[in-house]
Amino acid sequence: MQFFKSALFVFLINVVFCTSPILGQSNVIETREAFAIEPNDNESVLYKEVSLSWEDFSILNVFQVQLAENKDFEGVILDTLVNGNYFFTNILENHKEYFWRVRDASPECDPYTFEDYHFFKTTNIVIDNENENTAIKIFPTHINGKEVIYFDNPDYLEFDISIVSLTSKSQYRHKCSSDRKGITTESWPRGAYQVTISSPNNFTQTRDIVLY
Repeated sequence: MQFFKSALFVFLINVVFCTSPILGQSNVIETREAFAIEPNDNESVLYKEVSLSWEDFSILNVFQVQLAENKDFEGVILDTLVNGNYFFTNILENHKEYFWRVRDASPECDPYTFEDYHFFKTTNIVIDNENENTAIKIFPTHINGKEVIYFDNPDYLEFDISIVSLTSKSQYRHKCSSDRKGITTESWPRGAYQVTISSPNNFTQTRDIVLY
């Protein structure tokens, strides 16, 4: 009797979570899209330390992660299985756009198809988000292969930009009133900088930046 109960329990688990080898039933678990947590789509991240994380939706916490340089995932540059809902890599190149996707790879179940992809850019600029202000956003990016500190000013506010090197004390100053401004920094010495933007209405934002 005990053997019958155990066998019945195993059979029910198999029907609920995976394809039944006895009845040939299809997987009853609905395919679920992996919800990307980090990085956000189109976010620029330090190319030396790229960390991917997503919602833990796997039955056995086993995932397949793929990473490519195009959204069609032709010529995948990374295809691996991981235990857990995160992955770290330090093999990516700077100033490039990468696409990644993840799916449940629990070995006891039918593999889920990849539902969607996510993408990010790599950079060698790190900007501290502690004093971030939504009026004028500052973020790193690359344009035509060149590293750029980008200022997004959707309300066309008049503001002054001051960038000071914390090592050489060299300064960059610029007045701006356009909706966007990009400053190319690839020729600048590597190191720590402080960016301050201010406007006539006493709006001030100061951010720490490191060029690697």
